[in-house]
Amino acid sequence: MIRVELDIKGLKEFRELVRRYPAALRSELTLALLQGALMLQGEVVENFTQDYEQPTGFTRQSFTVPMVVTEDGKTLASKLFSKAPNSRVLNETETVIFPRRAKALTVPVDGAGVLPGQKAEDFDLTYVPPPADAHPVFRGRLVRPGTDETVFLLLAWVRIKAKGTPPYFTRAVRDTKGRILDRIKEGVNRAAEKAGGGAT
Repeated sequence: MIRVELDIKGLKEFRELVRRYPAALRSELTLALLQGALMLQGEVVENFTQDYEQPTGFTRQSFTVPMVVTEDGKTLASKLFSKAPNSRVLNETETVIFPRRAKALTVPVDGAGVLPGQKAEDFDLTYVPPPADAHPVFRGRLVRPGTDETVFLLLAWVRIKAKGTPPYFTRAVRDTKGRILDRIKEGVNRAAEKAGGGAT
């Protein structure tokens, strides 16, 4: 994950602003973060298309900018990610994947005869629970009935190493970080002006 973080000076004044006018500050920061994500989106797409001579099918629509979200009521964040089918080429930093709805990830075993696109539901398999002393990541395995042949491993998470691809995101963050932080500062200042205070 690549982060852009804002180091706030005048923290006491900023906290007072948050306490007295949370709605105004949240509104300004929400807009600023969304605009910052849009800046980053455009830079990532430009970098990607410039690095590949052949058409890649990537456009601005290959990336989504979700609405700004809160985490535990404390963190305000805007996230940018790719929804393109071949987005794996953008994996320039190490990533950890967790299951979204299922209890575990199903990972096919090499040589088990699983074709690209096939899922565990496409097979008649038997669940074998993990040993008592198994690593927490291991949630069991799916084997062919009547055999001990493992077809899928069940894992709590999967760590994907960086692919060594050109630094689309890191380069984009480097080139847009100043503009993004300036936009966030503008939002804080506008919120302060609405609150009748000075700039923070």
